[in-house]
Amino acid sequence: MTEPRRWSPGEQVLVQEVWRGRVWSARPMTAVRDDGDFLALWMPAGTEWRAPDSPPDRPAPADRGERIAECLVRSDWVHIDRVWRMNTLWLMPRGLHHVVWVCWDRKGAHLGWYVNFQRPYVREGATIQYMDYALDLRVAPDGTATWKDEDDLAQLTSRGLVSPETVRSMRAEGEELSRSALRHEPPFDERWTGWHPDAAWPPPVLDPRWSLPGLGSGEDAG
Repeated sequence: MTEPRRWSPGEQVLVQEVWRGRVWSARPMTAVRDDGDFLALWMPAGTEWRAPDSPPDRPAPADRGERIAECLVRSDWVHIDRVWRMNTLWLMPRGLHHVVWVCWDRKGAHLGWYVNFQRPYVREGATIQYMDYALDLRVAPDGTATWKDEDDLAQLTSRGLVSPETVRSMRAEGEELSRSALRHEPPFDERWTGWHPDAAWPPPVLDPRWSLPGLGSGEDAG
């Protein structure tokens, strides 16, 4: 079997959310570290990416969670252009239902952490793939954590889009991470909050083939 693709620091990576074989979102990111079991990716403020939205010919529900669930059930979402608003370093352990974002503002001030709960990522061709499951955990710079978007998760679970077993796994990981954050244990420590990107790295740019899962062929994006 072919070994999964690994990236060197500074290489561009296409990160896709994929739902039932179709790209939900696409982000260009820069590799920081890739140990196989641990991946760190950089996405600076100002990065252009593609996000899902309800189709213009279908009235969208006012509730955000309902809008997301409706798009996923119908598989009729469209893509819109977005610009990333803050500097984020994604810390991605393999096989778990979460990714930890280390967040800074455009001037470099640390804003805290954001834990995104999701389907464990996989390496598919020349891409990284996962799927957001709505639930999040906000961690302030002092280490206090609060759950976020629980109503959105409830919409997904009520429609059978996320299983009860997955919810239990995410909750358990979140409780453990909350305790680690209060103790300022990794990844909620100065090792990452004091990290800086290489000034020679170019801004990440979205691959023209962003809508093809795995880029359609597994060939290198470069």
